[in-house]
Amino acid sequence: MRAFKRSAILVGLALMVMALHGAGACAADAGSQTDYSNVAAVFQIGMGARPLAMGGAFVGLADDENAVFYNPAGLPYLGRLGLTSLYSTQYNVVTYGALGLATRGIGIAALYLDSPGIPGAGQNSEIMGDFAYSNLAALAGLGRDLGPLAIGARAKYLAITSARLNEAQGSSSIEKVTGNGFNIDLAAMVKLGSVRTGVLYENLLSTSVSYSTGASERWEHKLRAGVSASLGRVTLAADLENLGATPVYYHAGAEIALGMVALRGGATGPLGAAGDRELSAGAGLRLGNAQLDYAFLMPQTLPQTHRLSLTVRF
Repeated sequence: MRAFKRSAILVGLALMVMALHGAGACAADAGSQTDYSNVAAVFQIGMGARPLAMGGAFVGLADDENAVFYNPAGLPYLGRLGLTSLYSTQYNVVTYGALGLATRGIGIAALYLDSPGIPGAGQNSEIMGDFAYSNLAALAGLGRDLGPLAIGARAKYLAITSARLNEAQGSSSIEKVTGNGFNIDLAAMVKLGSVRTGVLYENLLSTSVSYSTGASERWEHKLRAGVSASLGRVTLAADLENLGATPVYYHAGAEIALGMVALRGGATGPLGAAGDRELSAGAGLRLGNAQLDYAFLMPQTLPQTHRLSLTVRF
């Protein structure tokens, strides 16, 4: 058993070293592939009003049910079984939601993104009718506590429904297009007292997203690392996303616990750039086994959005 534990610790440490050295591979992918959000927009929004109110800085914290989305290596540190949800009308045009279930060492989640009623037009701007764009994703994560180090893995499945303009024999029509893909992420976390450090390597092993038209898209390798510290009632967290590529994004957030109430704030944006910064704020209310969280996101160029989560622990 001790030999197994030593081997697992070495695997976790190797993962963190591999992830840091893998930043160069991320940069190579970034120069040869389309933007990741074009492949899987549903994974770009986030999960949980609590992490989102903190600017999305959760890879180095991952201390609640949202760990299955941000860092599955945080799952071994959870306590009771928890059911969490999220609902948002994204920028007034897209409906987004999430449902997650997690307990010590294991978690699952489902995400959906739906944008119905998109008007379709032909090459001469003629109206072709409406179509919908949607993503449906399923996640399953596992984590193992090995003392100060925890390792985790996550499998993700994505199904896409979209459309394309089909022109044949002088007529135009909108054709439904479907696609799907699968990948595996690896993660690690080191917990030393009130300080946590985490790393998530996304899409390390994957199949291409294959479409009914015969086209396919590859997932980008994506690296994210974070750190958090709990200082009494105050928790501070910061992440760096897309390490090794351009641009690198930062996520920074804080939370202060005041009995049943928690107040939160954060910011995210490209590192070293003045534009495209997004500020966030929110609050949480805990009543017995239930917790209600609210996040208010304030992008610089897009409409402001509200996000609401309800979590129940058993």
